[in-house]
Amino acid sequence: MVSLLLLTLALAQAPAGMTDAQLVQRGGGDFLLRAHIEDALYGDPAITRELMRVGLERGCLLADAAQARAVEANRAAFNVHLVAALRTVVPAEVWTQYASIFIGRMQFYKSRIDRAIAESGSAVYEGSVREARSALIAGLAAAPSVPADQATGRFADWRFETPLAFKIACHITASMQGTPENFHRAKQAFDGFFRRQGE
Repeated sequence: MVSLLLLTLALAQAPAGMTDAQLVQRGGGDFLLRAHIEDALYGDPAITRELMRVGLERGCLLADAAQARAVEANRAAFNVHLVAALRTVVPAEVWTQYASIFIGRMQFYKSRIDRAIAESGSAVYEGSVREARSALIAGLAAAPSVPADQATGRFADWRFETPLAFKIACHITASMQGTPENFHRAKQAFDGFFRRQGE
């Protein structure tokens, strides 16, 4: 029984010599932490109502800033749990030269890695969400309202019926500032998923 346990652990370990920093890079850096925060914020109807009240694009920029501050404040603590999850969840044969949670076989372990982090680092995840939500609520409360017919701005032809629609819209808004052509191209790539019928 002991030998079987040791064999299992041996198979699950990352290659010898790989540093924690390299593991963090292979594990997507801040990706899982940020995704967890985003899921919590955009899955909260009270938050999304406020995003619409102040104008979606303005609200998205406030959300992006709040998330960035929470990630920065909790990155070091999160990385401890990310590294531990990578070392214990991903089998040795998956650790190729270019292994990453975004490509190849390793991407199929992303949800298991996230669950392992949620178990060992629940306080980090919960604290990060709490900090981001608090900062965002404060920012939204200080922002003026816009007329309801202007709330969705350049996303006026989208249906905002799911958290994913808010998440994608906010990603586009935050990453495409000052580049109208790039904004249009990025939005157009998702129009087929979120555009209202007849638009």
